[in-house]
Amino acid sequence: MAAHRERARGRDPYALKLAKASVNETQDAQGWRQAMENTFKNYMLTIPHRIEMGTYGPAARAKAPKDRFGVLNKKPGCSLSASASPPADAAAPRGPPPP
Repeated sequence: MAAHRERARGRDPYALKLAKASVNETQDAQGWRQAMENTFKNYMLTIPHRIEMGTYGPAARAKAPKDRFGVLNKKPGCSLSASASPPADAAAPRGPPPP
């Protein structure tokens, strides 16, 4: 980053402003701004859900990261413990009963 600053230091500040404006306008034309706004909106909509899951907010920060994020890949009705045994019908064959 320091090398970039050194190169930019010798350039015309007005030309740099115009180049930056051109890049920003090009990205806006490509939908960059709209994409960033939508991404942020979607992120903000996740906060109530993350608070409910215990992965966001003061209560989540009080937990260790391993405990806080262990719920993210958990499927409903599943236990994360290694001692959980499979359901009794887990080994039963699938499909119609034999004739």
